[in-house]
Amino acid sequence: MIASYRVCTIAWIVVAIVAGSILPRELNGADAEEYRVKLAFIYNFIKFTQWPENAREDGRSSIVLGVLGEDPFGPALESLDGKVVGDRKLQTRRLKNLEEAAACRVLFVSLSEQGRLEPIMRVLRSRSILTVSDIPGFIQYGGVIGLVFVENKVRFQVNVFAARLSGLQISSKLLRLAEHVKEND
Repeated sequence: MIASYRVCTIAWIVVAIVAGSILPRELNGADAEEYRVKLAFIYNFIKFTQWPENAREDGRSSIVLGVLGEDPFGPALESLDGKVVGDRKLQTRRLKNLEEAAACRVLFVSLSEQGRLEPIMRVLRSRSILTVSDIPGFIQYGGVIGLVFVENKVRFQVNVFAARLSGLQISSKLLRLAEHVKEND
């Protein structure tokens, strides 16, 4: 069990280190580096999430990662296009409105949407969408994964209750690495 935990921890450290090699460096500054790391985390969240069978049988041959609101990732977002997760290719989209989120399996809710978070989460509740955001308190609003800063490092929190409502299964390996796991409503 300890060896498995070490392997997972080492894997996440490698993700943080190689985020710059996976994602382009067109963005500049500390914010750009922060969002490259966050994008690498999101990519790995996808690997450790299972969607319900009906979500896989919807005729889509790809996993769509959408960004709702102002895009903090810039050109780094497109670097994930075409990457393979399991047996499906990843596609990225910048969404103009919440209705477009229905086509997504993963949705990053931008900080620009903080004022609209409650109605957004009401619409998304119980849909098979992995919701991720860096809005403070995101998991308390019903989001599945919240990205947070702990000791100047990007960490994440998981709302297992929200994941279950959406029919998602989050790997226990991912849950062990979480900074906080919310089990109930």
